[in-house]
Amino acid sequence: MRELSQDWRDLLRVPQIAFDLRKLLLCAACLVVQLVGAELAIYYTTLKAGTYFDQSGWRGIHLFQLYRLPWFVGDVWHMPGGERILLVLAGMIYFWVFFVFSYFGAAVFRLFAVEIGLGERLDLKEARKFARQKFRAFFWTQGIILLAVLFFGGLIGVGGLVGRLPVAGPSILAGLFWIALAFSACAVLLLVGLALGWDLMLATIAVEGTDPFDGISRGINYVFARPWRYLACRAVGLGSSLVSLLVVAALALGIYSGAVAMARVGMGHDFDLYLYDPARFVWHSCVSGTVPAELDDALDTPGTAVSGGIFIFVTLVYWLLVAGYGLSVRVGAGTTTYLLLRRAIDGTDVTEIYMPQSGEEFDFSSDLEEDAGGPTASPPPPAPPPAPAT
Repeated sequence: MRELSQDWRDLLRVPQIAFDLRKLLLCAACLVVQLVGAELAIYYTTLKAGTYFDQSGWRGIHLFQLYRLPWFVGDVWHMPGGERILLVLAGMIYFWVFFVFSYFGAAVFRLFAVEIGLGERLDLKEARKFARQKFRAFFWTQGIILLAVLFFGGLIGVGGLVGRLPVAGPSILAGLFWIALAFSACAVLLLVGLALGWDLMLATIAVEGTDPFDGISRGINYVFARPWRYLACRAVGLGSSLVSLLVVAALALGIYSGAVAMARVGMGHDFDLYLYDPARFVWHSCVSGTVPAELDDALDTPGTAVSGGIFIFVTLVYWLLVAGYGLSVRVGAGTTTYLLLRRAIDGTDVTEIYMPQSGEEFDFSSDLEEDAGGPTASPPPPAPPPAPAT
């Protein structure tokens, strides 16, 4: 079992714990599914925008062309109905990204919670089981906050109808405007709490095995109750995560470049012909949309499509694992920050992690029943029949 310091030094150990093949595979799979959905959303938006946008030479973007995103947004914004199209695009991507993360993220958060708190390596099957059972809790953590913000905004909008009353309407609205300020303050505080403590909310569910309401309550409370301690933990956690990610990315680039150089020495010119040039062809096609003249015949040689496709697949998996490390170390920093803030505010030891008893199942519906007034008690067993008279 790894000995814990139960202070900021535990955050420095997160990069080491994050370098775990199970976590890397889950994070890489999460990124793949998210990127596929985002690509479909961008493709849909490109079709919708292309229907209205008639400037010659305009075209949409692909997911690999994110450097053109500012120009794309500006073009769509100035066309008829552009605001609605961009709003739909942002909503689709946000929903899909968090929908996917609610499953994969739940498994990764649980792996970190058990390994950091108890020093044990949770079985991947148990982590996936937890993710299935707590998927709705993870998803609704943000959904409940966004619905609450819309609710407060709706109340302000409905209250604004008072101003339409003849003669006295504007004066009444001015006198009651402090209520609108109070509702707006509630909405803003919820959004700030969500932006600063979203990972603390999810870590609550992973550590305590509770419901989204408890996650929201603890996440927002931990942010505002000890803001300086929160900022200190964030600075150490994000700082160590960023440094470790840069080191891993540099090592990954060196490993990849060395492998390409040595393979080119052994295979000779055929390496570029069968592997590297087809990969460059696909890359330029996806990113810039134009292919250099020297690559026009990259796929004409028999066999280059197959060998190049395999090389591209291996390369993508390799870099997805590197990107997965970035997501893994971010989740680990959030989980450790939650455990340290819980100890500082609630006095709960870092090693106290909820573990279900043998045969016990996580049940989100039972969590909601407890919030509503406690679980329904099972009826007492029937009394035994009286003994026959002798």
